[in-house]
Amino acid sequence: MEPRRRRPKPPSGERRAEITDLTHRVVAGALLTLPVLFAVMAHELFGTDWVPG
Repeated sequence: MEPRRRRPKPPSGERRAEITDLTHRVVAGALLTLPVLFAVMAHELFGTDWVPG
């Protein structure tokens, strides 16, 4: 006989709020990182002079 599998409970209101907050923080961090990443890669790959190095 196979053991009975439990279904995961849907997230509670507090947990859902925490997940939403973390998602917003990750998206904001990614958006703030993109210009810096672009600038560094432009300097390294194409030798742009507008980026101090």
